[in-house]
This record gives sequence, structure tokens and C-alpha cells, in this order.
Amino acid sequence: MQWEELKLFEREAKILQTLNHPHIPQYRDYFSIAQDPNLKLPWFGLVQQYIPGSSLQ
Repeated sequence: MQWEELKLFEREAKILQTLNHPHIPQYRDYFSIAQDPNLKLPWFGLVQQYIPGSSLQ
């Protein structure tokens, strides 16, 4: 993974943190989990407010 990808992910998280609109889930946090210790490829996740709704299926 390139450092640029990490920077872009963190930038997106910071932008989501600043948004305040009733139709956008509220930003909570972000995290990373090491997928494979040998390859050092982490997974990144965003945590946002849960908004119940109907499936589009």
C-alpha cells in the first residue's frame, strides 16, 4: 500500500467529519485492521451513524 492511499483515506474521513446534513450519516470514527501480517496490507473502515431504512432490492 502506498502512503498516498492512506493520506487520501484520512482526508476523506476528515471531510466526512465536517459534513452536517440530515440525509448524510454522521461520521463517528475510522480504523484500520492488519489483514495479513506478512504482507502488511491493512483494511480501513469508516464508522458512521446507523440510519434505518428499506432495502433497494
